[in-house]
Amino acid sequence: MKKTFVLAVLFLLTAAVFGQQYTFQGLPWGSTREQVVAKLGRPNINTENRILYYNVVVAGWRFDSLEVQFNDRGGMKTAAYEMENPSSNPVQVYATLVTQLLTRYGDPYAVKPSHGHYIEDYIFSYWKHTNFNLLIMLDDDGLIAIGYFPDSEWQELINGAPLSSELERYKYRKVEL
Repeated sequence: MKKTFVLAVLFLLTAAVFGQQYTFQGLPWGSTREQVVAKLGRPNINTENRILYYNVVVAGWRFDSLEVQFNDRGGMKTAAYEMENPSSNPVQVYATLVTQLLTRYGDPYAVKPSHGHYIEDYIFSYWKHTNFNLLIMLDDDGLIAIGYFPDSEWQELINGAPLSSELERYKYRKVEL
């Protein structure tokens, strides 16, 4: 039953991306704040550059928050779900989500794995596609984050940032047996 929920969560989180070019939840990247609120409902926090929803339920899974950020022109530029300590074993929840993403998107561009049950700072899997970038992370405090970014914002986010070198360092190389 839990596997069914995970599949449904991932379908809802990712299906909108393929329904329309550069989309999140059926809204094109660059959508106005008003369009986002009309689609997702009234946010808990509404500031100049972001809106935040608390206790977002998607297909039976409770995410602690959904944050949508806006660029200087007022257009939607990123979206991220966060789940803090989703169970007694966040690594298992993370691994289940990553497995489903692998099924949907194929091999990731980069992976920073854990060392057994030990997580050094954070682990991640990152997919780079023509119309979007998807990053799922688990940090050493048990926080799972799933972020969506159009390519233009992703490049701005990683240019000169430590994550840029992390992506190259952990670039995924499939091993054929």
